[in-house]
Amino acid sequence: LVVVPWATPADPGVIRPLAYASLAHDARGIVWYCWKQAGGGPVGIGLHNSPAHQEEYRKLVAEIKTMSPGLVSTLRRSFEEGAVHGMVCGDKAGSRFAILVNVSGDPVEADFAVPELAKVKQARLPFEPKVEKRDAQGKAVLDKQGAAVLEEQPVAIADGRVRHRFKPYETLVYRW
Repeated sequence: LVVVPWATPADPGVIRPLAYASLAHDARGIVWYCWKQAGGGPVGIGLHNSPAHQEEYRKLVAEIKTMSPGLVSTLRRSFEEGAVHGMVCGDKAGSRFAILVNVSGDPVEADFAVPELAKVKQARLPFEPKVEKRDAQGKAVLDKQGAAVLEEQPVAIADGRVRHRFKPYETLVYRW
């Protein structure tokens, strides 16, 4: 399945959840045709007219590139738990991902089991803002120049369950 949205959505904020919902439903590729033809000639609107859309696509392409080892893995499983649609994929440590998308325009309380997370104690949020790395005593780890070392946000996983209050169209990606 290849998903081809035929026009740029009016709201750049729906680009990411649309793409991830497509992946969760086992799309193997996403082709964006972002042009609206008008009349008989090459008149129309495209991404060159929207820096906000361009930025969303740039970030999305970088995220999908990061996840590509998991996405092309033969180990893939899609699932739905109410309005949360998801996929787990990947067969190597550090390249395993869980994609979770609230496909609803409403907030959603999620509390469900994902069997692939059963033995995972902690995952990471690779596409959320980085946080300061802490040592065993809780002190910030510093690099040679004295700056704080940043890492992907950790997420505690208990009993293989996802517990999260999703905002409308919120997308989470866990890596472990």
